[in-house]
Amino acid sequence: MSNRELLNRYGPSGEYLFNGTSISDILYNQERQAGNAPTSINDDELLNTPTDDLVNRLVAQFSIEVPVLDRAGAWVDSSEGPVAVRDYWSRGVEPGYTVLGTILRLSVPFSGDAEAFGIQPSTFTSGPPRARVTQGSIVIAYSAVDLKPQQARTELDGVIDNIEKHLGWLRQSVDPFNEKLKTVLRTAVEARKTKVLKDRNSIAALGFNLKVRPDAPKTYVAPVKRKPVGIQTSKAVAPFKPEPVLDEETYKHILKIMEGMAHVMERSPSAFETMGEEALRQHFLVQLNGQFEGAAQVKPSTTPVRPTSSSGKKTATSLSLSASSGVERRRFSTRSPNC
Repeated sequence: MSNRELLNRYGPSGEYLFNGTSISDILYNQERQAGNAPTSINDDELLNTPTDDLVNRLVAQFSIEVPVLDRAGAWVDSSEGPVAVRDYWSRGVEPGYTVLGTILRLSVPFSGDAEAFGIQPSTFTSGPPRARVTQGSIVIAYSAVDLKPQQARTELDGVIDNIEKHLGWLRQSVDPFNEKLKTVLRTAVEARKTKVLKDRNSIAALGFNLKVRPDAPKTYVAPVKRKPVGIQTSKAVAPFKPEPVLDEETYKHILKIMEGMAHVMERSPSAFETMGEEALRQHFLVQLNGQFEGAAQVKPSTTPVRPTSSSGKKTATSLSLSASSGVERRRFSTRSPNC
């Protein structure tokens, strides 16, 4: 390794900070990209996700977090190495030569975006600070042939002060931008949602058949022969009348039908957004009556619905089945009689 390489590695400064793209150009590009971000979100995800959640997610993506230095957590490492000779006249050597000296590397932890150390603030000086940016810290180098602690401390503190001054200049531009970003993103998300809904309603009004999704659930197809509901009774541990319970196969079939109807609602939200709770429930029951014998109707239950009972059997909302002949209705529930 040559002397020049050693100087570049262990020289008194390191890389220039705050000497890259101007903050005005950075903020302009960030705002432009943020405004276009909603167009890259899947239409179904866009419509089914609350606006606040989308805005918060995009704000986290496009906002800029100016680093904050942890001066109290700084630590120093020292080693011997080649140091550039500055008082070469008194030592009788030519410029560019090095002698063995002491090299200090002060690591200062920080939180925030490391890329911000490369942005030029709107206010800057002709002599920006020098340091090396690593993961989670900046490293400030100091070298001397004869190390004088007080002088070294003064110079290192001066570099940290200069870095913090430049970070303060960045915050003067970044803080207002981050606040403005929330409004920009909310406007963009709401405009995108409005356009997607308008397009879907306009396409539906054309009157043409739409292309069927290959993975679309066939909730609207009724079998040639409807499947009878398989009901089994379980013995009660107490001297009460046993309550009928759905068998496992029928229970899973019902869940599959309801899941398919839920997918239909998610993919066409505008068709269901004005319906009340009773009307929405009726859509599920239409699918069930197309698959099972009887006419299922919703009957409110005072017992809260739970995912599982103490005996491990599945539960669901209580329904009522009435035979098509108008005979007395039979109530069935997937609640365990032992719950």
